Amino acid sequence: MEQENNTTKRSGAVTIADIAKAAGVSKATVSLALNGSPVVKDETREKVTAAAASLGYVPNFSARRLVSGKSGMLGVVVPDIENVYYATFVKELTDRVSEAGWSLSIFISSNGPDRESRAVRDMIASRVEGIIYVPVNTPGGNDAVPLILNSGIPAVCATTLTDKMSCVLCDLGDGMRRLTERLLATGPKSVIYLDGSPGVYTLDVRREAFSEAVRSYRESGHDIVTRTISIPSVDYFSAERAVAGLGELPDAIVSVNDFMALGVVNHLTSRGISVPDRVQVTGFDDCVFAVSSPVPLTTVRQDIGILAEKTVALLKRKLSGETSDREVILIPTDVVTRRSTKK
Repeated sequence: MEQENNTTKRSGAVTIADIAKAAGVSKATVSLALNGSPVVKDETREKVTAAAASLGYVPNFSARRLVSGKSGMLGVVVPDIENVYYATFVKELTDRVSEAGWSLSIFISSNGPDRESRAVRDMIASRVEGIIYVPVNTPGGNDAVPLILNSGIPAVCATTLTDKMSCVLCDLGDGMRRLTERLLATGPKSVIYLDGSPGVYTLDVRREAFSEAVRSYRESGHDIVTRTISIPSVDYFSAERAVAGLGELPDAIVSVNDFMALGVVNHLTSRGISVPDRVQVTGFDDCVFAVSSPVPLTTVRQDIGILAEKTVALLKRKLSGETSDREVILIPTDVVTRRSTKK
């Protein structure tokens, strides 16, 4: 019996036989046409696809996987889909993956190492063709990276750096360094740096860049007092509480992301404290809230569209066997100056 490899067996579903009858061709021709075989003439392929579309045909990907050995599916694991940064990244990824002819399966780790490892296991069990790995933002190791490497599935780490995988990320250090230099050029005498926990690469590299810029500023003969406040949750409300608990306010507050900066701005303005005349505030990421803030934020823009594009392109090269080497792709960042800092 001829195998109908791309259709479901449920009662009432459109079959290859239905399409063959409507298009006036054999079932074998339908199967070849729907699977993109070059032996089918363009005119015939158009006739088959038009018939399939008019009948509402939906391919059976499980059957297709059995025949081709490929799922047509990529997997991505992200820490938090409610975070606008990750939500935007997933949206951009979905567009790029679709353009490349795949589908994208999304797994959410809820920023927990154990859940991240389970998500990776689920991706592997689902037989995805490739993996896009966005690690949790918590200190300490977990077994997600070894799981991915041992699976043999082509993979790319995105948004951050890992030692053993190819990575695509924005140049966070350069962005923070230039942002800090821009702020220091306005002459503040005291600056508070609102940070997250150490041991997370994306936060560590920003902290180091901030410190480097301050050190160079001091070496050039300027006096400045800096203080770091670590806030593990790096969120709006924690930043708001941290500023509320300050005694004497600094001249400037550098926040490690836009959500914290927004909490700072809202708290200060609610108390009638002028931003930036009394306290300058900066963020990082240039999320949508950076513009809609009561005082639009000076921040560092990460081009998430380019990040997604480069990630999918690198994974595509790995899937095709074009490269198996570890690669690190750094995407430039931009400092965006708005009203939360002085000119």
